[in-house]
Amino acid sequence: MPTQHPPIETELFINGQSCKASDGGTYAIHNPARPDELVGHAAAATVEDVKSAVQAAHAAFPAWAAKSYQERAEILRQVADVLTEDQADVEYRSQLFCREHGKILCETLLEISRLGERFRQSADYAERLARDEYIEGPPFDTIITRQPRGVAALIVPWNWPLAILGAKLPQALMAGNTVVVKPSNNSALAPALTLHKIAALLPPGVVNVLTGSSGLIGDPLVGHPRVRKVNFTGSVDIGRHVMKVAADNITPVTLELGGNDAGLVLDDAGSMKPPSIASTWAPSCRRDRSAWR
Repeated sequence: MPTQHPPIETELFINGQSCKASDGGTYAIHNPARPDELVGHAAAATVEDVKSAVQAAHAAFPAWAAKSYQERAEILRQVADVLTEDQADVEYRSQLFCREHGKILCETLLEISRLGERFRQSADYAERLARDEYIEGPPFDTIITRQPRGVAALIVPWNWPLAILGAKLPQALMAGNTVVVKPSNNSALAPALTLHKIAALLPPGVVNVLTGSSGLIGDPLVGHPRVRKVNFTGSVDIGRHVMKVAADNITPVTLELGGNDAGLVLDDAGSMKPPSIASTWAPSCRRDRSAWR
């Protein structure tokens, strides 16, 4: 059955500009629930694109780091407003996310609509972060202050890409870092569109977006000498590899690793009526059948 949604194409975002991959390459993303449905094409970044993105973030770092916490907080609040004010756009990205990812519309709406709130929460820490901490005691008094690291590589997984991005990106920006974000190549279209909206509101180079094969661009990004922090969410095996690559430059790494969850199915499972996700977990989602496709 033909799809009613025309395929889209997303680009990279480097140094304040939406752009194609350096060699023009793209890759296809299909609906996992309807494999014959082409959802769109995402730009397939090259090693040269990694170099350009990291260089842009490195060049933007001094000016961004020089801003006060209050100045950065104000920008983050503006980002939050833009992410949430256009309900038609939120709906569009949620539906796109549903089709490329395979999760139900309730969950895609939840991820996209809550991302702005994570920016507001991070902005609310401005006053606290701006205060130095003093510890009195022998042999010397201690002053604790905070400084941004530099370019941060943020790598998000397939399962909850925007929710997990909300636990990385606003915090990195609030601290004064510039970033290069690598979404999962299995779910890149809606995350890329969302990241483009964010990046366009910030000075050029502060947020850069790379989509494409992790096998091709992962090591060049994690191992780049100008990347001063790596934050990776994914599998244990890839996490081990990320640590090894980052170790050559002694780059600090934060890992959130996962695997397959164990499950038990008891004899009476067939006689139990499962709770409604719509009513118990996401009460604001739609109740019609289209919300579950």
